[in-house]
Amino acid sequence: MVKIQSYCSLSALLLLFLALGLSYSYYTPLWSPPDEERHFAYCEYIAQNHRLPEYTVNPKGYTVGLAHPPLFYLLGSLFFRNDQGLLEEEISVNDGPGFNQITHPKKEAGFPYSGKARTAHLLRLFSLYLSAVTICTIYWIVLTFFPGETIFAFATALFVATIPQFIHIAASVSNENLSTTVSTVYLVSLIYYIKAPHRFARQIMSGILLGLSILSKSFLLFYLPVTACVIIWACRRNIKNLTTSFLAIFGLCSLVGGWWYLRNWLKYDDPFLSKTAVTLYPFFLRHDSLSFNYVKTIIARSFISFFGNFGALQFTIPSYHFIAYGVILLIGIFGLCQLLIRKDLAPACMHARSVLFISMLGGVGFFAFLNFKYTGIFLGRYLFPVMASLAVLTFVGLRSLVPFRWRNPAFIFLSLVLIALNLNVLFKVLKPAYAETLLVEGVNQSTFCCPTPEINDNTTVGQTFISPKNNLSSIRVMFSCEAKQRKGEITFVLKEAGESGKILHQMGFPLKKIDDTSRLFFIFPPIQNSMGKEYMFIFGSPSLLPGQGVSLWYASGDCYPEGRMLVNGKPAEGNLYFQAYHFMGKHPETDWQGRSEIVINQGGYITIRELQLYLERSKEFRVQTITHEKSEMSGKAFENRKSLKARLSHSLFRSTEPSSSRKCGKDQK
Repeated sequence: MVKIQSYCSLSALLLLFLALGLSYSYYTPLWSPPDEERHFAYCEYIAQNHRLPEYTVNPKGYTVGLAHPPLFYLLGSLFFRNDQGLLEEEISVNDGPGFNQITHPKKEAGFPYSGKARTAHLLRLFSLYLSAVTICTIYWIVLTFFPGETIFAFATALFVATIPQFIHIAASVSNENLSTTVSTVYLVSLIYYIKAPHRFARQIMSGILLGLSILSKSFLLFYLPVTACVIIWACRRNIKNLTTSFLAIFGLCSLVGGWWYLRNWLKYDDPFLSKTAVTLYPFFLRHDSLSFNYVKTIIARSFISFFGNFGALQFTIPSYHFIAYGVILLIGIFGLCQLLIRKDLAPACMHARSVLFISMLGGVGFFAFLNFKYTGIFLGRYLFPVMASLAVLTFVGLRSLVPFRWRNPAFIFLSLVLIALNLNVLFKVLKPAYAETLLVEGVNQSTFCCPTPEINDNTTVGQTFISPKNNLSSIRVMFSCEAKQRKGEITFVLKEAGESGKILHQMGFPLKKIDDTSRLFFIFPPIQNSMGKEYMFIFGSPSLLPGQGVSLWYASGDCYPEGRMLVNGKPAEGNLYFQAYHFMGKHPETDWQGRSEIVINQGGYITIRELQLYLERSKEFRVQTITHEKSEMSGKAFENRKSLKARLSHSLFRSTEPSSSRKCGKDQK
């Protein structure tokens, strides 16, 4: 009877997880999840060339930018047909509105899928299957500790299965899914091993799985010291078992997974390809000194991106979801601490749970080390390999706090809450975020050369324009901000043109969220009869003193004859970099469509993801891309800003800046 309940519970769990995963995959456009196109390109390279990538200078400039171990990509290459085309030459950068930064040709992306889109969706299904194995393994781990407690095992595995970020990654092309699965299965082998370390079969299994782990992702190298600690703990009183275990486990690990690191050492003098990664992307190397604010930022961003920060960290789950997950973790940790203080654990069970604790400590420690050495490594999904340890230990703590007779009802209720939270994210967050924006471009003044005067309590900067269509619903501008601001906010005002023009919309946005070249969309409900009317938008920051504000990018000359840049309400030479968009649907239903006033930070003028795609393309193809045009324009603008800053250090800046504008125009030429 218990076995039947266990199988029924596991079947329901898997059906629910697969249904959620397929839904997430359906509503998430191709190439929107983190690095999905790069993982696909790695598989594609192996399928086409029948060898691993060479991390040296390629005469054609094309390279595989991901320096990951090849296990996932070797398996993924099996899904490719005889196709010699390159994905990088089919996809394009979306420079307009929307969270989908990279787009696929519509003729392939629509159902029924064809070409590379079909292969990508097959790889998504493969990744989802791997994640389902992870869920099954966690369910099994719980039942080994608490036989017969199927509802508790269901709730523990469901906690992982309903984490929005976990499903977002599970339903995408990513090596995270294989590394999480292999590491979770390896965790089981360690639990088996510590119960009977003298059994040679368990040593063999642990060695093979450890080798597969380090062959799936370099991050799992943290399992090497973890494994050494487990072996020493298990065999501390038996030197023979200690020696045999070390030789068997690490010897097999070297044979199964060590060859890749040896290859890199012999070919590139770089066993982990860390030097190669820094050479390709030097901006990932951290140069700032360690500070309390940096540590606090890493903890906050890691927590957010562990539970729900979608796409290229573009939008998150609602704040009350983070509170719910945080409360579950805190209560679980509290219960676990009480359990340890009471020592209410059998010795065998204590040893097995020690494996979970040591593995989690090792993963978190290695994650912290990487964040201290590099920047941008605060991604919570890097901790997915210790997801099983985190979930099981947390729920063991929760279980200890619930009286026996209330245990099943409590975990049934918690399971329903977790399912409701996930469905809320799916239909209220993910689906609307990736829905068609239904925005068309009305005005596009996309050139720029110089920063405007600083916006502060004495200076406002704006722009006039004529709306060419009805339903004006958003304005995009780009900021110049060399030093990050920590206080204050920027205010946006849209009004009808003229001194007595009616104010239509007004919004604020924190300056601390604005970086250099950040492009912000100021979105508002569509203005129905906007065609042919003249409007102006003005930026101010009344709380900032001179020297504390930010600037906007603008172009000198008459590049937009139908409008004019404004400084302190007066016409100035040039026009701001800006675009105006119009809603073409019947009724706005999403943030992008203008269901309410909102500011969306689209990121930098050239995002890191766009830059990576650009650098990994062939040199001949790069020059044909929009990223190449943007790179050249921004390079000239940065030089102009640098020279302008040098001139201003010797003279006062004039409020209307006509002379500096003319000078900037000459620099641009």
